[in-house]
Amino acid sequence: MNLNKETFTKSEFVLSFVFFGYFLFATFQSHNFISLYFLFISGFIVANIILVIVLLLITKSKKINFDERDKFIESKSYRNAYISVIAIINVIIIYSIFDNNIFQPFILFNLLFSTLFVSFIILNLTKIFYYKRGILK
Repeated sequence: MNLNKETFTKSEFVLSFVFFGYFLFATFQSHNFISLYFLFISGFIVANIILVIVLLLITKSKKINFDERDKFIESKSYRNAYISVIAIINVIIIYSIFDNNIFQPFILFNLLFSTLFVSFIILNLTKIFYYKRGILK
């Protein structure tokens, strides 16, 4: 059994959703923010590496099937992720014009850090959507 991109994408989505939920919970509980962000970034990278190793061991495959459909789905999902990043950053900038409280480093950095998680979740949701629905040009 070969590992397909749809299985890998679903696993990445669950992993990113869990990390984002835990980030939102832990952000307001912790007072040592530098170690918190380092923990999340390094934990997310290590969790993705472990996910790939586990999925490859389960399927006993050394190759991920990757065809033109997967490339097309990835291009559409990256487009949606970039649009979401740009839209969220524009909202933050527009909101910061009208409210000076957002310029506090804690709030601003958490919003920008959360933007990365949200874009990664949108990236994986788009991939899952197009794998289920199919591609219409």
